[in-house]
Amino acid sequence: MKESQKYMLCPQCGSRRLYIKAESGEEHFVFVMPDNSIVYAKTGEPIPEDLETSQIRCADCSWYGPLRKLTNRFMY
Repeated sequence: MKESQKYMLCPQCGSRRLYIKAESGEEHFVFVMPDNSIVYAKTGEPIPEDLETSQIRCADCSWYGPLRKLTNRFMY
């Protein structure tokens, strides 16, 4: 994954540090790409389809919500 890659951002604070909480309580840190695909933050691999993606959470603020609420205003 290139460092200059653009990601969808938290609508509240503008962070790209997002995560998904699994049913087991485990947190999976992810990046959301502009085409709304979700990949693991460390590896860039796509997440498994069985992982629940209805609620995306921000690691830097208290925001959480659906994927469609993320913003595409890119920060550099």
